[in-house]
Amino acid sequence: MFTQGLLSLTNFVVGLCVAKYAEKSEYGIYVILFSTLGIVGNYQNALVNNPLTVLIHRKGGEEKPLFVSGLGFGQWLFFFPLALLSLVIALIYASLQQDFTIVNYLLVLGLASSTYLLREFLRTVNYAKMRIHLVVKMDAIFVVSVALGLGILVGLDRVTSTVSIAILGIGYLLPSAFGYVYAGDLYVLKWESIRKAMAETWQYSKWAMISVSSYMLQNRGYIYIVSVALGLQDLADISAARLFLMPLGLIVDSSGKMMLAKGAEVLNVEGVRRFKRFVLSVTGFLFLLGVVYGGLLWLTHPVLITSVFGDKYGNLSGLIFLWGINFLIYSLRYPINTALMACGEFKTLAGYDVLGGIITTVTCFILTGAIRGPGAIIALTIGEMILLSLNMPKLILFFRRDMRERSIPKEVIGVGVP
Repeated sequence: MFTQGLLSLTNFVVGLCVAKYAEKSEYGIYVILFSTLGIVGNYQNALVNNPLTVLIHRKGGEEKPLFVSGLGFGQWLFFFPLALLSLVIALIYASLQQDFTIVNYLLVLGLASSTYLLREFLRTVNYAKMRIHLVVKMDAIFVVSVALGLGILVGLDRVTSTVSIAILGIGYLLPSAFGYVYAGDLYVLKWESIRKAMAETWQYSKWAMISVSSYMLQNRGYIYIVSVALGLQDLADISAARLFLMPLGLIVDSSGKMMLAKGAEVLNVEGVRRFKRFVLSVTGFLFLLGVVYGGLLWLTHPVLITSVFGDKYGNLSGLIFLWGINFLIYSLRYPINTALMACGEFKTLAGYDVLGGIITTVTCFILTGAIRGPGAIIALTIGEMILLSLNMPKLILFFRRDMRERSIPKEVIGVGVP
């Protein structure tokens, strides 16, 4: 939790500096670029990282390194063609418009995305193998390198969206190099290993890809809806208010990797009863953290707004209050979602996320047109409530089913007992 807090704080500070020292429109562009980087990371989690974390504990001997190598090399077969296709489309668009700004954005985003994918894969492997000390060292290198780069930008008054994303890209690369050398893992490039690993994980990742696509539509779609319908200025106001909740949100997000890795190990090694206690303890901690953080923020937000932004963003109190409700529900829903993922419920989660994504997007269109910025946040909160109302009963059903199975003598399980 400490090392994840460091990552949360670093991402928060970068966004805060762009909001504070750059123009509003420039911050709006940064929000879009950083959001796109998050989308790339979420697809990597769906295709590679989450199935790896769930399945690695079922591997033994030489099978484990071949499985990890297959996924490590296999992910590039998916992402490189997409990156190349995006660049070709951007070049065609820029040639027609005679404006190559979008190409510059895409090149910087491509650099940051590739190094981000590398770092997150190595962190996932180390999490799955419980090398927490190495993860802490990698994250410390990231924090120091980004802090130095950001400090130079602020000192030279050169804080822009693209340069800030480039600094993050360099920050992802340095700990990746350190983690690869320090861990000493051997990655073998074999087509057969790639084929077998991707085929095995596809039964999970195909549903996770659907789930991620739907959830990105729900959780990130508002950024593009607001930027098109209302403009970059309104997007900047909404994102600036969200910044004050980001430390909480990033800690909750980052806890998912730890919870999935440890949860999968507990479930497979120690059983469902111990897994249940683990899930309840993490969920309770994150929800309590959300209540405490939200309460403190509401008491201090007038001073924080003035000290951080001055009069640049006007009155953000209403938007901060709406984001606070959203993140409080999220702090309860997300760990429950992660627990279901550790149980292998990828197909079920995909169905839930499709439903939530459709409802949230439609509601966002309607409410944004009716009450502008606040409507987008309210739509997101409705989506979180829907997912929570679906995920929680499913997890309770999983625990109850295990209790019934453990009440049946082992010698009669599998011989027709309902």
